[in-house]
Amino acid sequence: MSLNKYENKLIRIIDTHNNIFEGIGIHNSKDYNESEYGRAEESIQILYFNFYQDGIKSIEEIENFSEEYGLIEEMIIEDGISFIEDIWEDEYEEEIIRILKCIDKKLDTILYKKKLIEYLKRKLKKNVSKDIERLIQKIINRKEELYINKK
Repeated sequence: MSLNKYENKLIRIIDTHNNIFEGIGIHNSKDYNESEYGRAEESIQILYFNFYQDGIKSIEEIENFSEEYGLIEEMIIEDGISFIEDIWEDEYEEEIIRILKCIDKKLDTILYKKKLIEYLKRKLKKNVSKDIERLIQKIINRKEELYINKK
């Protein structure tokens, strides 16, 4: 199976553990992976996650995301603020929106809320789309509600 045909396409991967991942595919050549990761095998990458052929049960191009956010966004949030910051700098607006929707749903479980809210407030001062602005404001308001309800 050649993975390069999924470059810059919206894809769904089911891994060998039946986990489902969706996002924009970035093809990594055998040479690139060998120099970066020490594994001489091509892969397809979604955000910061590399999928090698032996870990892929199925892969397909899709027209739309199936959910507001998915397992990848949940994993990124678990990994911490630095991953969120990196994605914000590097990725497509649609993927940033998916991260924000995941943050909104999982806010009460995030251990680094204060740092995350400060980061999002700084982002509001930058040039962001109306959709991103609306989601950030919703998260900030939810954080304030969580704080009020704890009193």
